[in-house]
Amino acid sequence: MKWKILTSTGVLGAAVCSCTARTLLADSDPNILEDETSAHSTDNRLTLKQAQVFFRHGARTTIHTIPKLEEAVYDVKVLRHLIPHTAFTLDLVNYDTGGPKTKSHLDEHYEKKKLSGGCVAGQLTTLGQQQCFSLGQKLKEEYVHKAKLISEDFDPSTVFGRSTNVQRTIESLRCVMAGMFGAQNLRKIAPVKVYVADTKTEVLFPNIQRCHVLQQNNHSVLFHIADKPEYLPSRHKLEEAFGVNFKDYVGLNFVGIRDDLVARKAHGLPVPSYALPLWDMIELMASRMMYATFCGQHKAERDLITRLSTGPLMTYVMDNIRDLEENKRDAKKLFLFATHDSTIVGLLGLLDIWDEQWPPYSVDLRVELYENENKEKFIQVLYMGKPKKVRGCDSTLCSLDQFRKAMKPFMIRDKEFFAICKSDILEKIDKEIKEEEKGEVQTEEIREQSETPAGM
Repeated sequence: MKWKILTSTGVLGAAVCSCTARTLLADSDPNILEDETSAHSTDNRLTLKQAQVFFRHGARTTIHTIPKLEEAVYDVKVLRHLIPHTAFTLDLVNYDTGGPKTKSHLDEHYEKKKLSGGCVAGQLTTLGQQQCFSLGQKLKEEYVHKAKLISEDFDPSTVFGRSTNVQRTIESLRCVMAGMFGAQNLRKIAPVKVYVADTKTEVLFPNIQRCHVLQQNNHSVLFHIADKPEYLPSRHKLEEAFGVNFKDYVGLNFVGIRDDLVARKAHGLPVPSYALPLWDMIELMASRMMYATFCGQHKAERDLITRLSTGPLMTYVMDNIRDLEENKRDAKKLFLFATHDSTIVGLLGLLDIWDEQWPPYSVDLRVELYENENKEKFIQVLYMGKPKKVRGCDSTLCSLDQFRKAMKPFMIRDKEFFAICKSDILEKIDKEIKEEEKGEVQTEEIREQSETPAGM
């Protein structure tokens, strides 16, 4: 594997990255991944009836910084300028009440961390805007030109846009919509209504804050997984390379180290030479850590954690399909969901197509509903543009009944969700959880990190 240390700064620096690691290139530019022909372009007997698109936000400034490593300079004048062809006004509506969106707890969390160069942690960059705009253009080609699912003009009766209550995902949704419908056209009808839920009801990412069981698992992964035998040798290599001890810094872990390095590489910022030989190991350990957070650390708890973290979202997906089946007045043909890596990891785990690869910036996962001439319905799931054979299905094109049967064990409504979340079920399944918590001093910093999903 060949690597080049990047010393240029700004967006142009990312364009000249010559590293050849597939995952890292994908984080910088997901469009390098080859598309695979989807159902609506291979079988004329099938008609696309609905598509639900979940996409990760575009490239962002780092959320974590590695102790003792000189901070990268995130020049706000270079990395945060607005791209004109993505600019139009959004009307941010509270999904639950129909009123204005509420304050973002996560944005308040990010704003506490000021970065060298004028940016703050977790901000969508100019590069990220362009990545999401390009995704929008790709979706336009698929759903407007090829499948003819929707028209070229934005129509809120057929298209539904929703974002998590985080500035970078809201901006990413704007850029995707600009790529699909044209910012110039959207300005004529602006402000364009999109929806944002309260944190207490959010299902677009694994909601640690409203579930004690998920919080327990999140805390265990963030603060204790690096002590376990399968992670410890890798941890020691990183500690030696970076001259740090995980125990000396609250929340220092594989995910945080990866986050700092990936944000640097994506934006053409300096990366220490000693980190490059360790990249594949960092990538693998961080990805496994994320999977453990949202899909369980052990086989015995896998279905439980997956159901609590992503089951509410899959329930929402299936409800949207049902609404279209029943010809409900507010049923939509296209859903655009601006989300996070945690969302994608959870969905990949639930669908049983997890590949131990961190979801790159602006990557998309789609759930498509088709109908044939006999009115029989089918589901196709695409990840990175490629059809996937998901849990419980015999092929990449799965009957809706078969798909619904496979998803049913993970679907969950609020009453059951909160009953399980308040229980001690995880402690009964995973005895280590209780042992890990003994003697711990819960500082405000530890508590805040425990309540924030890994990677966010």
